[in-house]
Amino acid sequence: IVEASLPVMISEVREINQPRYPTVLMRLMSEDAKVTIWNNKVMNLAEETIGLKGSATQVRRIFSPERTKGELLGDGVKQPEETAHLLINTLLKKDIISL
Repeated sequence: IVEASLPVMISEVREINQPRYPTVLMRLMSEDAKVTIWNNKVMNLAEETIGLKGSATQVRRIFSPERTKGELLGDGVKQPEETAHLLINTLLKKDIISL
C-alpha cells in the first residue's frame, strides 16, 4: 500500500513485467556467488509447522485472470491538470482509491 497526499501522479514503465538480461559482469559475478540454502536441516523447525502440514491455507486452484478491456482517459485533453482530475475521479468512482 502506498499513501500519498494529493495531487499525485501514478505511472508505470512499459517494461514493468519484462525481465532484463544480465550484463556480462553480473553474469561472471553470479558464477562465483555463494548461494545459501535454508532448509529444515539448517533451521531445525518442527515438521508440523512447515510445508503443507504447517500451512494455514490450502491452494485449491491456480488460474490466470481473464483479460478485461482497457480504458483510455483524457483522450484529447491538453492540460495535465484536467487529465489528473479525470484519473482521480475515475479511481474514486471505481472505489480503487478513497479520500
